[in-house]
Amino acid sequence: MVATVLAFFFGYLLTLWPVLRAGLSLLQATGVALAADTVSIVIMEAVDNGFVAVVPGALNAGLGDAKFWWSIVIGFVIAFGPAWAANRWLIARGKATPSRTSTTRATSTDPKGKGLTPALWDYVARATRLGV
Repeated sequence: MVATVLAFFFGYLLTLWPVLRAGLSLLQATGVALAADTVSIVIMEAVDNGFVAVVPGALNAGLGDAKFWWSIVIGFVIAFGPAWAANRWLIARGKATPSRTSTTRATSTDPKGKGLTPALWDYVARATRLGV
């Protein structure tokens, strides 16, 4: 339970940092983090915890036991594919981009009127083109 809470906390925190640096307000950045990370964190945690639960002895293994570590690593490797697919699907539909979190008007530096800096628009455009 604690590990899952920490996964959400650090997952959102690692998203908030660059989005805040790109010029969004805390409220906008929080919306971006929630939209972009919730589905992938849920998938990663569900698949990883499910895999660890089915590996005999993994739940009772301690930090010094190799079974503890390899079961977590393999769980994350398995979970990566579904989480990546979900993020790609969200981005393709505009659900995990900063454009879903703002209602400001267009300006010369924000042609789409979404309250984003040019740097963040560039980041979103590159991520979408790369299929991230």
